[in-house]
Amino acid sequence: MVEGKESEPARQEITSALAGNAVVEPSRDLSAALAQGGQRGALGASLNDPRKHDAVLSRVVAAAHTLRLDRVVVVTLGGPGHAGQARVRIVDVNGQRDTVAEVPWKRGEGAVGRKVRDEVEVTPGPSSADSATESASAPAVSPTTVDSGAPPTSPRKTDSSSKRGSIVEGALGFGAAGRRFRYSDPLSTGLRRYDLSAAPMIGVSGGVYPFASLSRTVDAGLTGGFASAVGVSSESRDGADLGTRWSRFFVGARGRWHATGAMTLGLDLAYAGETFTFEESRIDAQVPSVGYRFVRAGADVAVSFGRFGIEAAAAYDAVTAAGSVANRFPRASIGGFDFAVGPSVSLGYGFSAVAKLEYRRLVYAMHPEPGDRFVAGGAMDELYGLQGGVAYAY
Repeated sequence: MVEGKESEPARQEITSALAGNAVVEPSRDLSAALAQGGQRGALGASLNDPRKHDAVLSRVVAAAHTLRLDRVVVVTLGGPGHAGQARVRIVDVNGQRDTVAEVPWKRGEGAVGRKVRDEVEVTPGPSSADSATESASAPAVSPTTVDSGAPPTSPRKTDSSSKRGSIVEGALGFGAAGRRFRYSDPLSTGLRRYDLSAAPMIGVSGGVYPFASLSRTVDAGLTGGFASAVGVSSESRDGADLGTRWSRFFVGARGRWHATGAMTLGLDLAYAGETFTFEESRIDAQVPSVGYRFVRAGADVAVSFGRFGIEAAAAYDAVTAAGSVANRFPRASIGGFDFAVGPSVSLGYGFSAVAKLEYRRLVYAMHPEPGDRFVAGGAMDELYGLQGGVAYAY
């Protein structure tokens, strides 16, 4: 990032000096991440102010971690008491520290570019023993940012999609969920429908992507989650109370393609379950207790618009077990689908506020035969909810 008069020729000089030595990322993404973290005003001047230095350095390190940068270079041209000079500051993101040097600045002489190149090559990363290897390997180093219009200095793709691959993700959600169960063409007595308008639900989910550091475009990892309704109680038509439990889980694998700086596409395959049961009672054979187990094959997309974003996901649920309802109809076949969609807004430092509308539908075909105790053409089980919460990505 270059600040001050004649910043454009200085950027070009730095870009030329770093060509072949490092991957240079455009500054617009760093500027946006810093703004989300609360940074205001010129970055160089803030870092040069001893009263602000530590707080601003923390913001730079946090923003660089989010963008998967190893180093950030801030060059300030001129300024009070520094006419004809350039202050070159290298922020070592892994070491969470910075160094500063002052060199003469005169357009066309190349001193600033050489200084940046030399500092990037010798500034230690995670360990001093590895610094020479890191600086010589372009895929391992993203040392600086340049103006948003500057071209990348490496054939490696350098838009912000190359930095969106988080290694660890997690979310905590709260909300309300409901259920609607109906039989179609029920010919037997005692086949009860069920309605739950809304119940409190809390859930956690997360993912680990160990290969995110190996590729800036495509990676894969493991995901999982669990949610449970809280304080749910049901009541039969004759007024009897039925204790109710509702929970769901999933564990699986997900692949990600960071298609552009604003879009990530995903494919996932998971083993999942949805359990909705009632306490034992005299109407056990009539209530729609279920214990679904299914293989979920789905796809998702996330699109960002600056601080804001929207995510959508859909999947086919191949049911392998269904619990009590299916046990009453031994020839039943069951299939389903689910989808979710919701917005998000970045809070900075890897945190986001998220909301999500969820819906799952499972459809039964009963295939009854003469002599069956229970007879119905089919059934439909709908489970839905609205969740809000906080997500974190590193």
